[in-house]
Amino acid sequence: MGRKAQGRGVPNPCAVVKEVVREWFEQSLIESILGVQQLVGSKEWNNQHLDDALSEEALTAAVMPRYHVNNSVRRAMGTKFGKGF
Repeated sequence: MGRKAQGRGVPNPCAVVKEVVREWFEQSLIESILGVQQLVGSKEWNNQHLDDALSEEALTAAVMPRYHVNNSVRRAMGTKFGKGF
């Protein structure tokens, strides 16, 4: 990965990959948190339920699905570095 990307004029491809992966995980976390916030005031969700949904364990579980993140990162890397990266 590094040699190919550096050959294409990318000075630090690892940093770019880390940034893109972080962005996609942040996106998943933000969507999860916003979704829980929409439940505030709901009859079905009390404060304990909301606290549980925002716990470290629950948010970790929210970003466990890696299929979408993996495909999104690959697509972003292809955009940044070109096909075959």
